[in-house]
Amino acid sequence: MHRIIFFTVLLPFLFFISPYLFAKEKSGHKITVKVDNLKDSVCYLGFYYGDKKYLQDTASRNDDGFFVFEGLEPLEGGVYFVYNPKNLYFEIIVNEQQFDIETDTKDPVQTMVITGSRENQVFHQLQKFGIERQKQMTALKEQIEIHKANVDSVKELQYQLEQINNELLNYRKKLISENPNLFVAEVIKASEVIEIPETVGKGEETTESNKSKYQYYKKHFLDNINFTDARMLKTPVFHNKLMEYFDKVIIQHPDSIFAAATEVLTQAEPAEEMFRYVLTTLASKYETSNIMGMEEVFIKLAEKYYLNGKAFWVDEEVKNKIKDKVEENKPTMIGKQAPPMMLTDTLNHPVNLYAIEAKYLILYFYDPTCGNCKKKTPIVYETYKNLKNKGVKVLGVSTITDADEWKKYIKTNKLDWLNAGDPAVRSNFRYDYNIDSVPKVYILDENKKIIARRLGAEDIEPFLKNLIKTN
Repeated sequence: MHRIIFFTVLLPFLFFISPYLFAKEKSGHKITVKVDNLKDSVCYLGFYYGDKKYLQDTASRNDDGFFVFEGLEPLEGGVYFVYNPKNLYFEIIVNEQQFDIETDTKDPVQTMVITGSRENQVFHQLQKFGIERQKQMTALKEQIEIHKANVDSVKELQYQLEQINNELLNYRKKLISENPNLFVAEVIKASEVIEIPETVGKGEETTESNKSKYQYYKKHFLDNINFTDARMLKTPVFHNKLMEYFDKVIIQHPDSIFAAATEVLTQAEPAEEMFRYVLTTLASKYETSNIMGMEEVFIKLAEKYYLNGKAFWVDEEVKNKIKDKVEENKPTMIGKQAPPMMLTDTLNHPVNLYAIEAKYLILYFYDPTCGNCKKKTPIVYETYKNLKNKGVKVLGVSTITDADEWKKYIKTNKLDWLNAGDPAVRSNFRYDYNIDSVPKVYILDENKKIIARRLGAEDIEPFLKNLIKTN
């Protein structure tokens, strides 16, 4: 069982480095590390997985002054790190299984000597080059700030800055082209920013040009990610790139997100571990999303993959729980017609949801005895008072069976909106509207279509004001 280790990163760079080889074995792994000026006698070996870091192994300094991480089984490929909480943190590529590194805490990159790992030698070259150029770029930025009043000087300094940045980009591309079979080339390539060719959108009107550029950017954003290589999961690149794609590149609408998720999962499906990671990550992301309506993505993913048996790792018990969750939430998704409710008012007269005429109808489910409801009800009522002349009505629905308690609550709080309940439990609204907690809010349009759900009491008024203004 891997243990999670949390720590403060002491260096601002990623160092992909390899150890200093003193002995080789035919199988298993052996990573030997010598660190000058490290006073502590313990080092840790860890690895990335998605957006987390895990501890792989611990090594004590031996009599020869080396830290040796070894085992009978080979390590899974990916980006690992060697760490000591006092003054040591650097990263390595694990692909070769026996390699060594010698370095110094005073300047780990410049003093580094690598033996036995072409992967880490290549990345170490890039790190040295990158750090040198970063120092130059930092100095130029400082000069730009100093001379910001002088337009000509700033222009020249910005030109120099651009030249250095291009030099760094070209160096990265050169390493990739010269080492196409190395995993480190995949890692470098995966972190590259997609460049939009100048020909895309050229000669079009501004709006169409921007649309063409966006379409190109979206289509090619993940081109450099190898979804069939599970080693990418053990890098600090993959998860961040995936989240950037779904959070910033794809239009934030359930249909667009689900279409993009399907495309990514199709690419990942040949690699079981990659497929499992992407599906569980996206399903969890949208099941628990704070963005209204995004649970629809989870429902669609569940129906397409989990409930059709494509999620091979899920047993029947979990599958049934997912099925129940889908069935509970699907009828009240945004865009669906609100399930009908036959309730009664305080005089035991029938209240038909579909007979209520309102431009916008707030369904406010609450429990008069609930402490949180007692805090939120006045906020909802204030919204009602502020917007009732805009065609907004509220149907306050009590979820308890104690009619006296319900009526007392209405009278005490002077709730003169539409009040309804079901003390005799003749309606199925608690299931139809998935009342697993209270208060719970839905907003319906004039045709009783759900246009918002699970809003907080404080969010109802700004949401409706914006909707009214837009319309």
